Amino acid sequence: MSIDIVVKNASLVIPNNQIIEADIAIADGRVVSWSRSIKAAATHEIDANGKVVIPGVIDPHVHLGVFGHLEEEAETETQAAIVGGVTTIGCYVSAENSYLDAIPEWIRTVNPHLFTDVFFHPIILTDYQLNELCHYVDRLGIHSFKVYMWGFPGVVESVDDGFLLDVFNTTMECTQPPRICVHAENPQLIKRATDKLGAQLYSREGSLADWEKTHPSISESEAVARAIFLAREVNAPLYFVHISSGESVDVLETSKTNNISVETTSPYLSVDVTDRCAVLGKMVPPLRHREDIDRLWKAVREGLIDTIGTDNTTLTAAEKRADESIWRAVPGYAVLATHLPVLIEEGYHKRGIPLPQLIGLVTENPAKLFGLYPKKGALLPGSDADLVILDLDLTRVVHASSLPSRSDFSLYEGKSLRGWPTTVIKSGHVVYEDGQIDTSLRGLGHSLEFS
Repeated sequence: MSIDIVVKNASLVIPNNQIIEADIAIADGRVVSWSRSIKAAATHEIDANGKVVIPGVIDPHVHLGVFGHLEEEAETETQAAIVGGVTTIGCYVSAENSYLDAIPEWIRTVNPHLFTDVFFHPIILTDYQLNELCHYVDRLGIHSFKVYMWGFPGVVESVDDGFLLDVFNTTMECTQPPRICVHAENPQLIKRATDKLGAQLYSREGSLADWEKTHPSISESEAVARAIFLAREVNAPLYFVHISSGESVDVLETSKTNNISVETTSPYLSVDVTDRCAVLGKMVPPLRHREDIDRLWKAVREGLIDTIGTDNTTLTAAEKRADESIWRAVPGYAVLATHLPVLIEEGYHKRGIPLPQLIGLVTENPAKLFGLYPKKGALLPGSDADLVILDLDLTRVVHASSLPSRSDFSLYEGKSLRGWPTTVIKSGHVVYEDGQIDTSLRGLGHSLEFS
Protein backbone atom coordinates (compact mmCIF):
# COMPACT_ATOMS: atom_id res chain seq x y z
CA MET A 1 0.00 0.00 0.00
CA SER A 2 1.29 3.47 -0.88
CA ILE A 3 1.31 5.99 1.96
CA ASP A 4 0.03 9.50 1.25
CA ILE A 5 1.17 11.27 4.44
CA VAL A 6 3.41 10.37 7.35
CA VAL A 7 3.32 12.61 10.40
CA LYS A 8 6.67 12.12 12.12
CA ASN A 9 7.76 12.67 15.74
CA ALA A 10 4.24 13.25 17.04
CA SER A 11 3.25 13.47 20.67
CA LEU A 12 -0.03 11.70 20.00
CA VAL A 13 -2.88 12.47 22.39
CA ILE A 14 -5.03 9.39 22.98
CA PRO A 15 -8.32 10.94 24.16
CA ASN A 16 -9.23 10.15 27.77
CA ASN A 17 -6.06 8.10 28.07
CA GLN A 18 -2.45 9.20 27.58
CA ILE A 19 0.11 10.85 25.33
CA ILE A 20 2.50 8.62 23.37
CA GLU A 21 5.36 9.30 20.97
CA ALA A 22 4.50 7.98 17.53
CA ASP A 23 4.57 8.41 13.78
CA ILE A 24 1.23 8.29 11.97
CA ALA A 25 0.66 6.89 8.48
CA ILE A 26 -2.27 8.05 6.32
CA ALA A 27 -3.57 6.63 3.04
CA ASP A 28 -6.81 7.01 1.08
CA GLY A 29 -8.28 9.36 3.65
CA ARG A 30 -7.83 6.96 6.55
CA VAL A 31 -5.35 6.36 9.33
CA VAL A 32 -3.35 3.29 8.32
CA SER A 33 -1.23 2.82 11.41
CA TRP A 34 0.86 4.50 14.05
CA SER A 35 3.98 3.25 15.73
CA ARG A 36 7.14 4.54 17.33
CA SER A 37 8.85 4.80 13.96
CA ILE A 38 7.38 4.42 10.47
CA LYS A 39 10.01 3.86 7.78
CA ALA A 40 7.70 3.59 4.78
CA ALA A 41 8.11 6.22 2.09
CA ALA A 42 5.26 8.69 1.78
CA THR A 43 4.20 11.26 -0.79
CA HIS A 44 4.20 13.93 1.93
CA GLU A 45 6.04 13.95 5.25
CA ILE A 46 5.24 16.34 8.11
CA ASP A 47 7.51 16.81 11.11
CA ALA A 48 5.43 17.36 14.29
CA ASN A 49 8.41 17.55 16.62
CA GLY A 50 7.65 19.73 19.64
CA LYS A 51 3.93 19.67 18.98
CA VAL A 52 1.01 17.42 19.91
CA VAL A 53 -1.30 15.64 17.50
CA ILE A 54 -4.98 15.20 18.30
CA PRO A 55 -7.99 13.83 16.42
CA GLY A 56 -9.95 16.48 14.56
CA VAL A 57 -12.18 18.36 16.96
CA ILE A 58 -15.93 17.68 16.86
CA ASP A 59 -18.13 20.66 17.73
CA PRO A 60 -21.54 19.13 18.47
CA HIS A 61 -23.40 22.46 18.65
CA VAL A 62 -23.41 24.75 15.61
CA HIS A 63 -26.05 26.81 13.79
CA LEU A 64 -25.61 27.73 10.12
CA GLY A 65 -27.69 30.05 7.96
CA VAL A 66 -29.66 31.67 10.78
CA PHE A 67 -28.81 35.26 9.88
CA GLY A 68 -26.84 34.78 6.66
CA HIS A 69 -27.17 32.73 3.50
CA LEU A 70 -26.75 29.03 4.19
CA GLU A 71 -24.43 28.47 1.23
CA GLU A 72 -22.14 31.31 2.29
CA GLU A 73 -21.96 30.23 5.92
CA ALA A 74 -21.38 26.59 4.96
CA GLU A 75 -18.19 27.87 3.35
CA THR A 76 -17.01 30.68 5.62
CA GLU A 77 -17.86 29.08 8.96
CA THR A 78 -16.40 25.68 8.11
CA GLN A 79 -13.22 27.48 7.04
CA ALA A 80 -13.22 29.22 10.42
CA ALA A 81 -13.73 25.82 12.03
CA ILE A 82 -10.70 24.41 10.22
CA VAL A 83 -8.51 27.29 11.43
CA GLY A 84 -9.46 26.29 14.97
CA GLY A 85 -8.88 22.55 14.43
CA VAL A 86 -12.58 21.65 14.15
CA THR A 87 -13.12 19.09 11.39
CA THR A 88 -16.68 17.93 12.15
CA ILE A 89 -19.71 19.96 13.25
CA GLY A 90 -23.10 18.96 14.57
CA CYS A 91 -25.62 21.32 13.03
CA TYR A 92 -29.09 22.10 14.36
CA VAL A 93 -31.63 22.30 11.53
CA SER A 94 -35.28 23.25 11.51
CA ALA A 95 -38.13 22.86 9.04
CA GLU A 96 -41.84 23.56 9.04
CA ASN A 97 -42.69 20.24 7.41
CA SER A 98 -41.08 16.83 7.00
CA TYR A 99 -37.34 16.35 7.49
CA LEU A 100 -37.51 13.53 4.96
CA ASP A 101 -37.62 16.32 2.38
CA ALA A 102 -35.81 19.10 4.25
CA ILE A 103 -32.57 17.32 5.16
CA PRO A 104 -31.77 15.97 1.67
CA GLU A 105 -32.35 19.50 0.35
CA TRP A 106 -30.09 20.93 3.08
CA ILE A 107 -27.38 18.43 2.10
CA ARG A 108 -27.61 19.37 -1.58
CA THR A 109 -27.25 23.02 -0.62
CA VAL A 110 -24.25 22.81 1.72
CA ASN A 111 -22.15 19.92 0.43
CA PRO A 112 -20.40 21.80 -2.40
CA HIS A 113 -19.20 24.43 0.10
CA LEU A 114 -18.07 22.42 3.12
CA PHE A 115 -14.53 22.22 4.48
CA THR A 116 -15.67 20.09 7.44
CA ASP A 117 -18.02 17.16 7.80
CA VAL A 118 -21.50 17.82 9.19
CA PHE A 119 -24.07 15.77 11.07
CA PHE A 120 -27.59 16.81 12.01
CA HIS A 121 -29.80 17.44 15.02
CA PRO A 122 -33.30 18.17 13.61
CA ILE A 123 -35.49 20.32 15.86
CA ILE A 124 -38.84 18.69 16.66
CA LEU A 125 -41.44 21.45 16.44
CA THR A 126 -44.75 19.80 15.49
CA ASP A 127 -46.85 16.70 16.07
CA TYR A 128 -46.31 15.83 12.39
CA GLN A 129 -42.53 15.72 12.88
CA LEU A 130 -42.97 13.83 16.13
CA ASN A 131 -45.00 11.17 14.34
CA GLU A 132 -42.23 10.80 11.74
CA LEU A 133 -39.37 10.81 14.25
CA CYS A 134 -38.54 7.11 13.98
CA HIS A 135 -38.58 7.39 10.17
CA TYR A 136 -35.87 10.04 10.45
CA VAL A 137 -33.82 7.59 12.48
CA ASP A 138 -34.34 4.67 10.08
CA ARG A 139 -34.24 6.46 6.73
CA LEU A 140 -31.86 9.36 7.39
CA GLY A 141 -29.61 7.78 9.99
CA ILE A 142 -30.30 10.56 12.51
CA HIS A 143 -28.92 9.95 16.01
CA SER A 144 -30.25 13.01 17.82
CA PHE A 145 -33.03 15.58 17.90
CA LYS A 146 -33.61 18.85 19.72
CA VAL A 147 -36.47 20.37 21.67
CA TYR A 148 -36.72 23.81 23.24
CA MET A 149 -38.17 24.06 26.72
CA TRP A 150 -37.69 27.79 26.16
CA GLY A 151 -37.85 28.93 22.56
CA PHE A 152 -36.99 32.19 20.86
CA PRO A 153 -40.19 34.26 20.61
CA GLY A 154 -41.16 34.60 16.98
CA VAL A 155 -38.50 32.10 15.87
CA VAL A 156 -38.85 28.82 17.78
CA GLU A 157 -41.77 28.05 20.04
CA SER A 158 -41.29 26.59 23.50
CA VAL A 159 -42.67 23.10 24.05
CA ASP A 160 -44.77 22.19 27.05
CA ASP A 161 -44.10 19.28 29.36
CA GLY A 162 -46.68 17.10 27.64
CA PHE A 163 -45.00 17.48 24.26
CA LEU A 164 -41.58 16.88 25.81
CA LEU A 165 -42.81 13.67 27.42
CA ASP A 166 -44.33 12.61 24.07
CA VAL A 167 -40.92 13.15 22.45
CA PHE A 168 -39.26 10.97 25.08
CA ASN A 169 -41.92 8.26 24.65
CA THR A 170 -41.64 8.29 20.86
CA THR A 171 -37.86 8.08 21.12
CA MET A 172 -38.12 4.81 22.97
CA GLU A 173 -40.35 3.34 20.24
CA CYS A 174 -37.54 3.63 17.68
CA THR A 175 -35.40 0.59 16.84
CA GLN A 176 -32.35 2.61 17.89
CA PRO A 177 -33.52 5.26 20.39
CA PRO A 178 -31.96 8.61 19.44
CA ARG A 179 -30.59 11.14 21.91
CA ILE A 180 -32.83 14.10 22.74
CA CYS A 181 -30.95 17.40 23.01
CA VAL A 182 -32.78 19.79 25.33
CA HIS A 183 -32.50 23.55 25.66
CA ALA A 184 -33.39 23.72 29.34
CA GLU A 185 -34.91 26.99 30.55
CA ASN A 186 -38.24 27.79 32.20
CA PRO A 187 -40.31 30.33 30.16
CA GLN A 188 -42.42 31.41 33.14
CA LEU A 189 -39.39 32.16 35.30
CA ILE A 190 -37.78 34.09 32.45
CA LYS A 191 -40.95 36.14 31.96
CA ARG A 192 -41.16 36.82 35.69
CA ALA A 193 -37.54 37.93 35.87
CA THR A 194 -37.94 40.14 32.79
CA ASP A 195 -41.12 41.73 34.15
CA LYS A 196 -39.33 42.57 37.41
CA LEU A 197 -36.93 44.81 35.48
CA GLY A 198 -39.88 46.87 34.31
CA ALA A 199 -38.96 50.25 32.91
CA GLN A 200 -35.25 49.41 33.02
CA LEU A 201 -35.77 47.62 29.71
CA TYR A 202 -36.51 50.97 28.08
CA SER A 203 -34.88 53.61 30.24
CA ARG A 204 -31.19 52.78 29.93
CA GLU A 205 -28.68 50.92 27.83
CA GLY A 206 -28.22 47.99 30.18
CA SER A 207 -25.31 45.57 30.46
CA LEU A 208 -24.52 41.88 30.18
CA ALA A 209 -25.19 41.67 33.92
CA ASP A 210 -28.66 43.16 33.39
CA TRP A 211 -29.34 40.72 30.54
CA GLU A 212 -28.23 37.82 32.75
CA LYS A 213 -30.91 38.76 35.29
CA THR A 214 -33.65 38.14 32.70
CA HIS A 215 -32.55 34.48 32.37
CA PRO A 216 -31.67 33.70 35.99
CA SER A 217 -29.82 30.55 36.95
CA ILE A 218 -32.95 29.07 38.50
CA SER A 219 -34.71 29.17 35.13
CA GLU A 220 -32.07 26.79 33.81
CA SER A 221 -31.57 24.60 36.88
CA GLU A 222 -35.32 24.07 37.39
CA ALA A 223 -35.76 23.07 33.74
CA VAL A 224 -32.80 20.68 34.02
CA ALA A 225 -34.41 18.98 37.01
CA ARG A 226 -37.79 18.78 35.27
CA ALA A 227 -36.37 17.35 32.05
CA ILE A 228 -34.50 14.69 34.02
CA PHE A 229 -37.72 13.77 35.84
CA LEU A 230 -39.66 13.41 32.56
CA ALA A 231 -36.92 11.50 30.74
CA ARG A 232 -36.65 9.03 33.59
CA GLU A 233 -40.30 8.13 33.06
CA VAL A 234 -39.25 6.11 30.01
CA ASN A 235 -35.44 6.06 30.47
CA ALA A 236 -34.93 8.15 27.33
CA PRO A 237 -31.38 9.23 26.36
CA LEU A 238 -31.10 12.90 27.37
CA TYR A 239 -28.48 15.45 26.32
CA PHE A 240 -28.41 18.93 27.85
CA VAL A 241 -27.06 21.56 25.47
CA HIS A 242 -25.06 24.65 26.54
CA ILE A 243 -25.30 24.38 30.34
CA SER A 244 -24.27 27.79 31.62
CA SER A 245 -24.71 27.97 35.39
CA GLY A 246 -23.14 26.56 38.51
CA GLU A 247 -26.63 26.07 39.90
CA SER A 248 -27.45 23.64 37.07
CA VAL A 249 -24.21 21.80 37.76
CA ASP A 250 -25.35 21.36 41.37
CA VAL A 251 -28.60 19.77 40.17
CA LEU A 252 -26.76 17.48 37.77
CA GLU A 253 -24.28 16.44 40.44
CA THR A 254 -27.06 14.77 42.39
CA SER A 255 -29.26 13.64 39.48
CA LYS A 256 -27.09 12.62 36.55
CA THR A 257 -27.21 9.00 35.41
CA ASN A 258 -25.48 7.09 32.61
CA ASN A 259 -28.38 7.99 30.31
CA ILE A 260 -27.84 11.72 30.77
CA SER A 261 -25.12 13.69 28.98
CA VAL A 262 -24.09 17.29 29.54
CA GLU A 263 -22.61 19.90 27.22
CA THR A 264 -21.27 23.33 28.00
CA THR A 265 -19.59 25.77 25.61
CA SER A 266 -16.21 27.44 25.36
CA PRO A 267 -17.74 30.93 25.87
CA TYR A 268 -19.43 29.84 29.11
CA LEU A 269 -16.04 28.56 30.24
CA SER A 270 -14.18 31.77 29.45
CA VAL A 271 -16.30 34.96 29.32
CA ASP A 272 -18.30 36.50 32.18
CA VAL A 273 -20.74 39.40 32.46
CA THR A 274 -18.00 41.90 33.28
CA ASP A 275 -16.11 41.24 30.04
CA ARG A 276 -15.34 44.15 27.73
CA CYS A 277 -17.13 42.43 24.86
CA ALA A 278 -20.30 44.02 26.33
CA VAL A 279 -23.35 43.84 24.07
CA LEU A 280 -21.46 41.59 21.61
CA GLY A 281 -21.64 38.87 24.27
CA LYS A 282 -25.44 38.72 24.38
CA MET A 283 -26.49 35.08 24.16
CA VAL A 284 -29.18 32.67 25.36
CA PRO A 285 -28.64 31.34 27.96
CA PRO A 286 -26.64 34.40 28.97
CA LEU A 287 -22.98 34.60 29.86
CA ARG A 288 -22.83 34.45 33.64
CA HIS A 289 -20.46 35.17 36.51
CA ARG A 290 -16.89 34.19 37.34
CA GLU A 291 -18.22 31.81 40.01
CA ASP A 292 -20.22 29.98 37.31
CA ILE A 293 -17.13 29.66 35.12
CA ASP A 294 -15.16 28.20 38.03
CA ARG A 295 -17.98 25.78 38.85
CA LEU A 296 -18.22 24.64 35.24
CA TRP A 297 -14.49 23.97 35.09
CA LYS A 298 -14.73 22.00 38.32
CA ALA A 299 -17.46 19.92 36.66
CA VAL A 300 -15.17 19.39 33.68
CA ARG A 301 -12.36 18.19 35.90
CA GLU A 302 -14.69 15.85 37.81
CA GLY A 303 -16.14 14.32 34.64
CA LEU A 304 -19.68 15.65 35.11
CA ILE A 305 -19.54 17.49 31.79
CA ASP A 306 -19.27 15.21 28.76
CA THR A 307 -18.76 17.54 25.82
CA ILE A 308 -17.85 21.13 25.02
CA GLY A 309 -19.35 22.85 21.99
CA THR A 310 -19.71 26.45 20.85
CA ASP A 311 -23.39 27.18 20.06
CA ASN A 312 -21.84 29.08 17.15
CA THR A 313 -24.45 31.40 15.62
CA THR A 314 -22.81 33.65 13.07
CA LEU A 315 -23.87 37.25 12.54
CA THR A 316 -22.26 40.61 11.92
CA ALA A 317 -22.26 43.49 14.38
CA ALA A 318 -24.93 45.20 12.25
CA GLU A 319 -27.11 42.08 12.25
CA LYS A 320 -26.60 41.84 16.00
CA ARG A 321 -27.65 45.50 16.45
CA ALA A 322 -24.50 45.96 18.47
CA ASP A 323 -24.84 49.75 18.38
CA GLU A 324 -28.20 49.55 20.18
CA SER A 325 -29.10 48.64 23.76
CA ILE A 326 -28.60 45.21 25.29
CA TRP A 327 -32.38 44.79 25.11
CA ARG A 328 -32.58 45.26 21.34
CA ALA A 329 -29.39 43.39 20.50
CA VAL A 330 -29.73 39.91 18.97
CA PRO A 331 -28.24 36.82 20.68
CA GLY A 332 -25.37 35.06 18.96
CA TYR A 333 -21.68 35.11 18.10
CA ALA A 334 -19.14 33.30 15.91
CA VAL A 335 -16.58 31.34 17.93
CA LEU A 336 -15.62 28.28 15.88
CA ALA A 337 -12.10 29.51 15.11
CA THR A 338 -11.30 30.27 18.76
CA HIS A 339 -12.99 27.22 20.30
CA LEU A 340 -9.93 24.97 20.72
CA PRO A 341 -7.44 27.79 21.56
CA VAL A 342 -9.78 29.04 24.30
CA LEU A 343 -9.98 25.56 25.82
CA ILE A 344 -6.21 25.09 25.68
CA GLU A 345 -5.65 28.53 27.24
CA GLU A 346 -8.31 28.31 29.95
CA GLY A 347 -8.35 24.58 30.62
CA TYR A 348 -4.83 23.31 30.00
CA HIS A 349 -2.59 26.30 30.68
CA LYS A 350 -4.53 28.12 33.39
CA ARG A 351 -6.23 25.25 35.22
CA GLY A 352 -4.02 22.26 34.50
CA ILE A 353 -6.75 19.99 33.10
CA PRO A 354 -4.86 16.94 31.75
CA LEU A 355 -4.61 17.21 27.98
CA PRO A 356 -6.02 13.72 27.21
CA GLN A 357 -9.08 14.50 29.36
CA LEU A 358 -9.60 17.92 27.79
CA ILE A 359 -9.20 16.63 24.26
CA GLY A 360 -11.55 13.73 25.00
CA LEU A 361 -14.34 16.24 25.64
CA VAL A 362 -14.11 17.56 22.08
CA THR A 363 -13.22 14.37 20.20
CA GLU A 364 -13.98 10.90 21.55
CA ASN A 365 -16.90 11.87 23.79
CA PRO A 366 -19.07 13.61 21.17
CA ALA A 367 -18.14 10.96 18.61
CA LYS A 368 -19.45 8.20 20.86
CA LEU A 369 -22.57 10.12 21.91
CA PHE A 370 -23.63 10.91 18.33
CA GLY A 371 -22.79 7.66 16.55
CA LEU A 372 -19.57 8.80 14.87
CA TYR A 373 -17.01 6.66 16.71
CA PRO A 374 -14.48 5.28 15.75
CA LYS A 375 -14.54 6.94 12.32
CA LYS A 376 -14.39 10.24 14.17
CA GLY A 377 -12.97 11.15 17.56
CA ALA A 378 -10.01 8.77 17.34
CA LEU A 379 -6.87 8.10 15.30
CA LEU A 380 -7.17 4.34 15.26
CA PRO A 381 -6.33 2.29 12.15
CA GLY A 382 -9.33 2.77 9.88
CA SER A 383 -10.43 6.06 11.45
CA ASP A 384 -10.98 9.02 9.16
CA ALA A 385 -7.70 10.90 8.74
CA ASP A 386 -8.94 14.06 10.46
CA LEU A 387 -6.16 15.29 12.70
CA VAL A 388 -4.72 18.48 14.13
CA ILE A 389 -1.08 19.31 14.78
CA LEU A 390 -1.27 21.63 17.76
CA ASP A 391 1.40 23.95 19.12
CA LEU A 392 0.51 24.30 22.79
CA ASP A 393 2.73 27.36 23.20
CA LEU A 394 1.89 29.25 20.01
CA THR A 395 0.38 32.57 21.11
CA ARG A 396 -1.80 34.68 18.85
CA VAL A 397 -3.78 37.83 19.45
CA VAL A 398 -7.35 37.40 18.22
CA HIS A 399 -8.59 39.78 15.53
CA ALA A 400 -11.89 39.04 13.82
CA SER A 401 -10.53 40.57 10.61
CA SER A 402 -7.94 37.79 10.33
CA LEU A 403 -10.45 34.93 10.73
CA PRO A 404 -12.39 33.38 7.81
CA SER A 405 -15.82 33.74 9.44
CA ARG A 406 -18.21 36.19 7.80
CA SER A 407 -18.70 37.74 11.25
CA ASP A 408 -16.86 41.02 11.79
CA PHE A 409 -16.44 40.74 15.56
CA SER A 410 -15.04 38.28 18.11
CA LEU A 411 -15.71 37.83 21.81
CA TYR A 412 -11.94 37.55 22.19
CA GLU A 413 -10.91 40.58 20.13
CA GLY A 414 -7.46 41.76 21.17
CA LYS A 415 -6.94 38.90 23.61
CA SER A 416 -3.91 36.58 23.54
CA LEU A 417 -4.67 32.87 23.35
CA ARG A 418 -1.95 30.26 23.73
CA GLY A 419 -2.37 26.98 21.86
CA TRP A 420 -3.24 27.04 18.13
CA PRO A 421 -3.27 24.49 15.31
CA THR A 422 -0.36 24.79 12.88
CA THR A 423 -1.57 22.06 10.51
CA VAL A 424 -5.00 20.52 10.00
CA ILE A 425 -5.50 17.37 7.94
CA LYS A 426 -9.05 16.59 6.81
CA SER A 427 -9.90 13.28 5.11
CA GLY A 428 -6.21 12.76 4.41
CA HIS A 429 -5.68 16.21 2.82
CA VAL A 430 -3.64 19.03 4.28
CA VAL A 431 -6.35 21.69 4.34
CA TYR A 432 -4.64 24.19 6.65
CA GLU A 433 -0.93 24.86 7.10
CA ASP A 434 1.22 27.85 8.06
CA GLY A 435 -1.80 30.07 8.52
CA GLN A 436 -3.29 29.34 5.09
CA ILE A 437 -6.36 27.37 4.04
CA ASP A 438 -6.21 25.44 0.78
CA THR A 439 -9.41 26.85 -0.71
CA SER A 440 -9.16 24.45 -3.65
CA LEU A 441 -10.42 21.81 -1.19
CA ARG A 442 -13.85 23.45 -0.96
CA GLY A 443 -16.38 20.62 -0.88
CA LEU A 444 -13.93 18.28 0.85
CA GLY A 445 -16.35 17.95 3.73
CA HIS A 446 -19.64 16.16 3.45
CA SER A 447 -22.83 15.46 5.35
CA LEU A 448 -22.56 12.34 7.47
CA GLU A 449 -25.30 9.74 7.54
CA PHE A 450 -24.87 6.86 9.97
CA SER A 451 -27.52 4.18 10.16
